[in-house]
Amino acid sequence: MRLKNRIASLELLRFFASISVVIYHYKFVLSGNNPELISKLPFNEILNFLYNYGRYGVHIFFTISGFIFAYIYLDSKTTGRVFFVNRFARLYPLHFLTLMLIVFFQFLEPLFFKEYNQVNNIFNDTYHFILQIFFISSWGIEKGFSFNTPIWSVSIEIVLYIIFFSLIRYLKLYINLLIILIFVLSYKTSILNIRFDEYAALFFLGVLTYQISKFKKKKVLLLSSLFFLIFSIIGNFKVLIFAPSLILVAVQFDKYIFNKLRLFFVKLGNLTYSTYLIHYPFLLLVLIYENKFSNLNKIYLYNSFFVIFFITLILFSHIVFDYFEKPLNKFIRIKLLN
Repeated sequence: MRLKNRIASLELLRFFASISVVIYHYKFVLSGNNPELISKLPFNEILNFLYNYGRYGVHIFFTISGFIFAYIYLDSKTTGRVFFVNRFARLYPLHFLTLMLIVFFQFLEPLFFKEYNQVNNIFNDTYHFILQIFFISSWGIEKGFSFNTPIWSVSIEIVLYIIFFSLIRYLKLYINLLIILIFVLSYKTSILNIRFDEYAALFFLGVLTYQISKFKKKKVLLLSSLFFLIFSIIGNFKVLIFAPSLILVAVQFDKYIFNKLRLFFVKLGNLTYSTYLIHYPFLLLVLIYENKFSNLNKIYLYNSFFVIFFITLILFSHIVFDYFEKPLNKFIRIKLLN
């Protein structure tokens, strides 16, 4: 998507959603849910909310994906070949790189991974490696998480891409509402019991959010989205309302973003995928080095280490995007589409 067509507010939201997941995993991976360690995590008073609820960044990802796919493809005549080549070129290179990175780490530190995988119920074996190679590691034929574990959500998104493109000619408002109803019923009841129904509902709620965003009465739309956003956080948290209303609010403020700031937000959005896939190998490296060197024991509890970790992660993600993701994306598309 060209820069002028990018929705800067959603790019910024994607970046913050990614960072919230990283902060949640920082707690989950490094502290192992040890209450004593959790209470000592860096900037705990400020970041406690994200340490506990940062996982909802994934829910926002799914809803943004639905919105963006509707925005790009719903009114276009993109062929299936172009659609899936674009998705493959965007997602697979970094997935393969981080998969092989975890394999390399496990080859170097087999004893660490044997214990870590056993404790955390992670399956880094040949069978799950094959599932990872074919990007089907979360399609219901796995025993559990494996290798670069955050990739599970991308594996699920691929199923939703297939459903989306298969229905794209018929995905009018009322059809989309029916699809959402099916997934919500499965999520809220035991009638259908569809795997990962919550995330499927959020994806198509993202599509619905795009369809709603085209309504002409913008003031009514803004007030309604703000109302539902507030309603979603009153009482029990209602993520199926929160994520779509948050995105609808963000989209309506996009036109007020200055051009220079818009470019910066888009650049941050570009880092989302690399940040999301690279952070878990980074966290494993912290644990590996802590295991090898006693003087690094619990170094991740220091505020200074936390800051260095995130600066390094973002800089490395920038390098990976510019010199690995972007060139390979272009190369694959040229080779497979020309």
